[in-house]
Amino acid sequence: MKYLVGFEDDRAMNPKAVGQKFFNLAKAARAGFAVPQAVAISTEAHQFYISHGDWPDGLLDEVAKAATDLDLTEGLSIRSSATLEDLEKQSFAGQYRTFLQIINQVELKEKIEACWKGACTPAVQSYLKAKNVTCAEGQIPLMGVIIQKMVNAVAAGIAFGRNPINPARDEIVIEAVKGLAEELVSGHLTPYRAIIDQHNKLTVTPPSNDLSRLTVGEEVLMTLLPWHDIAKLIRTLQLKDDQVPLDIEWAIDEDKKIWLLQSRAITTLDQQKWQVPAGVWTRKIANDLWADRLTPFLAHEMLQNRPFFDFSRILKILGIQIIQPTLAVINGYLYINCRSIANALAYVPPKLQLPDLATLFPPDFSFEDQSAPSLSKRMSIAIRSPALLLLEPGINPFFCIWISLRNQKKIKQHLDDIARQPMGSEQQAFERCDIGFELGAVFRIRHEYAGQEGT
Repeated sequence: MKYLVGFEDDRAMNPKAVGQKFFNLAKAARAGFAVPQAVAISTEAHQFYISHGDWPDGLLDEVAKAATDLDLTEGLSIRSSATLEDLEKQSFAGQYRTFLQIINQVELKEKIEACWKGACTPAVQSYLKAKNVTCAEGQIPLMGVIIQKMVNAVAAGIAFGRNPINPARDEIVIEAVKGLAEELVSGHLTPYRAIIDQHNKLTVTPPSNDLSRLTVGEEVLMTLLPWHDIAKLIRTLQLKDDQVPLDIEWAIDEDKKIWLLQSRAITTLDQQKWQVPAGVWTRKIANDLWADRLTPFLAHEMLQNRPFFDFSRILKILGIQIIQPTLAVINGYLYINCRSIANALAYVPPKLQLPDLATLFPPDFSFEDQSAPSLSKRMSIAIRSPALLLLEPGINPFFCIWISLRNQKKIKQHLDDIARQPMGSEQQAFERCDIGFELGAVFRIRHEYAGQEGT
């Protein structure tokens, strides 16, 4: 098989031939870890597809046979395996395509091509730029594609070889959900979270806001997961990988066997960034929107455009001291500086402060060193306040409604333009819509940020 590579094939040990993700899986499988059976379509096939716009001769038949051998009718996963992802300095987490429960040959072909086409989307290009990764003009990062047997998972999740919140601690952090981990990774479910310290002490925290989704039996299942065995898996993996802190995906089947689905270095644990920034940090204020990990691209955009999320533009206009840094992304999670929030709230009269504001702070947060602003300072702010309506019209709810309606109109016009273009197959129509949304998300938002910066 010229273009298909198995775990025992010599080419599996060459990331440039199969992509980093398959290389990591092959290395783990060869070391004796339980990895679901899989093959990779080599990057050479992707290069052929780029050059000729079609599959190499014979590859489609080889893929069909391999998929049948992997029991296609029971469901396969199709995962991108780019040559640039899952590296110690760049993970590309969330940038490339993954498809689950593929059960027929037509869908199999479509998803493989979708992985190839996803090698250089606008989002990936922006991520490359953010990571200062340059490619030769016209060059697309080559993509291997993994075809892998699905695990019939009763529970699944991710595990970190070092505590993402405080990397200086020697702790394993495990997050788990019932069934497949896709809803956890995509942010649709809040997980059970377990912390296992260096003395093997286990602390499990349930997702209080999601308990209503679980039956009694499911709750017992999640509570009794083999947390220590999952921790042993990641610790053993790290021993084989020169003690590099890892981020893994795992699944447990009906026979209670733990399967390794993915393994990569935790890219955000730069030695110089192991210490959490000075201050007291909270995620509670962002529970509704940013409770889950951001993709590297979105994390970069959040920090680049923090004045639009941390109210520092408003505080600056009012003349209120801004305590920096206001935001921090720690291993992909958004955190907000409690001191900065408390400093701003000091200017809000106690009678106008909502009771829920107290829940934004950790239980042991101290307000003792937060002095009340002087009368002259309050008067100064009152005089500056009208300027907000001109310089920050977004504080006006009626203006926000108008902006929302205007943006909806723009999106509708954009989709109408796509609809008026001659369409080929239904698949081409969906691809055009997908491209339209990507362009809108990446370039239009950047344009509007630039416009606001100039006001």
